[in-house]
Parts: sequence; structure tokens; C-alpha cells
Amino acid sequence: MGLFDSIPARYVLATMIFFGTWCSYMTRVNLSIAIIGMVEPKVPLIKSDPICGENETMPERSKEPFKILGEVKSWDQTEQADLLAFYAYGYFPFLIPGKMLAERFGSKRVVFWSSILTTIATVVLPFVSLVSSGLADSTRFLVGLFA
Repeated sequence: MGLFDSIPARYVLATMIFFGTWCSYMTRVNLSIAIIGMVEPKVPLIKSDPICGENETMPERSKEPFKILGEVKSWDQTEQADLLAFYAYGYFPFLIPGKMLAERFGSKRVVFWSSILTTIATVVLPFVSLVSSGLADSTRFLVGLFA
């Protein structure tokens, strides 16, 4: 008798679907946050505003860009939007084929492999963005495809 034989399959499947959905959501939104550190800041830091007045607690913006991993990209707004949009370009067309794969191979396997491949593509994304923005777009497309 195996360790998980006493747990009903519906609970195992529900847990896998929960973690698959969680992983899919995290991979969907993480680049929206990480892109701030990946590109050069273009908006100046505002030290005062007409309603609140002077803000003495705001630090001065450093002349050196914020670096997390290697070179900071000088992508414009269009390139940033394209990188964020490539998730949807891979995600939406693959909804129906993903359903067919689940019917053929079983939903447990599809959710498992989908989560693994999405995570791998998300981990690889910052490294391929150092090579080129086109490769980063392709990897982001794969993240959407596997999600």
C-alpha cells in the first residue's frame, strides 16, 4: 500500500489544480513587477507635488541604474509592452489544445507538466533577456503556452 493510496484522487487533483493555478498566476504577474528592475528608469523622481507640498522623506534617485542581474535594458515602452503581451499570445490560442491534451493524457499529467514547464521557462527568462529582447519575447510566449 502506497503512501498516497489512502487519499482520494479528487483531493489530489484539487491540490494539483490549486498549485497549477497558483503557479500560472505567479508567472503571469511576476514580470510586471520584475520589469521595473530590468529596465532603465525613464520617469524622474518627484520631490514635491501641488497638493501635498515638499516630500523630504523621498530619497534622491541614484545616477547608477538599479541592477539585479547584469546589464539593465534600455527598452522603450513598446518593447516592454510587447514582452508583457507575449504571455497572452501564447496563452489564449493554446486553451483548446490544452483541453484536448487533458482528455487524451489525463488532467493530472497535463497540470503537472504544465506547471513544471512554465516554471522552467520563467526561471530562464531573465537570463535570455540578457541575450536579446526577441529571445525574451519567445520565452515569454512559451510561458503563456505552457500555462
